[in-house]
Amino acid sequence: MTKNRKHHSSNEDITVLKQKETRDKTILRMAMDGFYIVDTEGRILETNDSYCSMIGYSSEELLKMSVKDVEVLETQEVIEKRIQQIIGTGSARFETKHRRKDGRVIVIEASVNYLLENQPKFFCFMRDITDRKQAEEKLLYFQMAVDSATDAIGMATPAGRHYYQNEAYTKLFGLSVREVDGVSGPPATVYADEKVGRQVFDIVMNGGSFVGEVKMLDKDRKERDIHLRAYSIKNKEGKVVGLVGVHNDVTEKLLLEEERLKTQKLESIGTLAGGIAHDFNNLLQGVFGYISLAKMTSKNPEKSAAALEQAEKSLHQSVNLTTQLLTFSKGGEPTKKLIDLRPVIENTAKFALSGSRSDLRMNIPEGLWQAEADGGQLGQVIQNIVLNADQSMPVGGTIAVATANMAEGDALLPAGLTKGDYVMIAIQDTGAGIPEKYLSKIFDPYFTTKEKGSGLGLATSYSIIKNHGGMIDVRTKYGEGSTFMIYIPAIVGQVRTEIAEKQQELPQSRKAKVLVMDDEEVIRNISSELLAELGHNVEVAKNGQEALKKYQGAIATGKPFDLVILDLTIRGGMGGIETVQQLFKMDPHVKAIVSSGYSDDVATANYMSQGFKASLKKPYHVEALREVLNKMLNS
Repeated sequence: MTKNRKHHSSNEDITVLKQKETRDKTILRMAMDGFYIVDTEGRILETNDSYCSMIGYSSEELLKMSVKDVEVLETQEVIEKRIQQIIGTGSARFETKHRRKDGRVIVIEASVNYLLENQPKFFCFMRDITDRKQAEEKLLYFQMAVDSATDAIGMATPAGRHYYQNEAYTKLFGLSVREVDGVSGPPATVYADEKVGRQVFDIVMNGGSFVGEVKMLDKDRKERDIHLRAYSIKNKEGKVVGLVGVHNDVTEKLLLEEERLKTQKLESIGTLAGGIAHDFNNLLQGVFGYISLAKMTSKNPEKSAAALEQAEKSLHQSVNLTTQLLTFSKGGEPTKKLIDLRPVIENTAKFALSGSRSDLRMNIPEGLWQAEADGGQLGQVIQNIVLNADQSMPVGGTIAVATANMAEGDALLPAGLTKGDYVMIAIQDTGAGIPEKYLSKIFDPYFTTKEKGSGLGLATSYSIIKNHGGMIDVRTKYGEGSTFMIYIPAIVGQVRTEIAEKQQELPQSRKAKVLVMDDEEVIRNISSELLAELGHNVEVAKNGQEALKKYQGAIATGKPFDLVILDLTIRGGMGGIETVQQLFKMDPHVKAIVSSGYSDDVATANYMSQGFKASLKKPYHVEALREVLNKMLNS
């Protein structure tokens, strides 16, 4: 009986084991992951339906194959090392590649167990991760592209929690990953105006988009002008699951554009102002000329009275131009020469405050560098800024004027200056300061907050200093005064000998034959009469073509002109520069004088480079005319 019971128990155990084996095989066959068993030679002993579907072979085909037939093997050394690792540890997890029956290679995540039953076997579970790897690769490329973008890109959830930002975002807003990641609530606090930030957030969260410029704050709460493109992120069902913002910092771009527009305004105004000044100076030339002629002919009452009458007519014509000139005038092209800045600064500042309630304090140390500049124009700048400071203190105050030499590379020099040495002139007041809303407009033409004034003082100063290659900077705090800092290119290492410039008495010049070219009849008439009174023979021309014809005719008769006085600008005709070029072809030794009513023309400031021997800037007195003629005829 006992023996039979043992035999019966043994049969039951075998049955249970067979049932368990059948169950395990069924589970393996029905598993979602692929599975096969291989021996130590790599022959496939068993597989499941999932692997067959994954690889494209039938079970019958696979049982006739080995791992080498399906796996895209690495080097033999790597394979042997992996096998030894599996045998040593009993299991391993790794990625590999299998080749399907259709030739397509798929990426496999394999989990292998080494078991010793009747004979050693490898039990391999495989999962096709090709789609996941491709998605990861695309995500990696996307992240690399986003991280290398110059625009700042940030993403947030509908609750406002930041979960991604690229390097440009971190750099722009000065926030580390820890400071950005996980921040909750609508990201409106980074906007200068939180209301605007919430409006943008709401638009995007409702499925819309926003494109425009906004003001945002960096970590130091400093405003930045940002071109923002904000979009909603939607899932396949169209539900908004987040937002992405692309931020482009345009602060510097807007500043440059503002500077360009400011310069453009000054240039257009200058063109118009120059034309008005030209006409005005021509009229003044008639006034000065006829007054000089009246003085010279005082013993002839009839002729003197006629000259004064002509002067009066010119004055009447100039009245209509004065208002326009005041409105449009600006500093012109500087006539530069080496000057000492100390007397220019001291004399102008003292003169500007004559009769003022304000106290002037000067701090100009010895050894101030010189500058190659137009002393008259720099004096105008000093006067404009000092007067502006004085007017900001109606009941009086203190105006401090200080200077300093600033060598190239000095850390205090503004970034926008060209490399070089500079003299800095600081003019500080104790007035009310400039409100921030006006600060960006103070150098604009026509802008003024005063009841009286043209609004051109600072605009003119800005133009003059720019034409000198310098810069004007302003520091102000409303309620605490303002400081204007003027930077002028300096000449270092040159010492100017202080010698009083005395007019040398030139010997009376010989009588000469002079040709005057001008498109204004009044200028031709007065020039003829002044030159005749000085004892010279005069002919006139109204444009370049007529002047060339008369000059050529004089050469042909053997009685050439000794001098020519050429107007720079001729309306509708050949002007002075082109005329003098043609005259040089006729006569390489021609002595030409340029005369112009324009204050900002390069030719009058640098007349010798254009071929002229001297310059007469309208309006000029008879003494200036006599002096130029004497120098030219005695040279």
